[in-house]
Amino acid sequence: MPGGAQAILATPPSSKAMSRLIDGLAPKGKLMVIGEAIQGYVSGTPTDSEDTPAFAELIRCQPMTRFG
Repeated sequence: MPGGAQAILATPPSSKAMSRLIDGLAPKGKLMVIGEAIQGYVSGTPTDSEDTPAFAELIRCQPMTRFG
């Protein structure tokens, strides 16, 4: 049975981890992968990558998205 997510924003470090997300999508849902840098540079540690979303949640940071 498929999941119910209309969209999943994927940032996992491996294709094996990312493939597990497919089952969470609703029919015709979208998996958006942002794990590859196109512009900029990679910095920090894996722990930094875990701490950043936690900090954003702590300060109630809301993303600004635009679809269409």
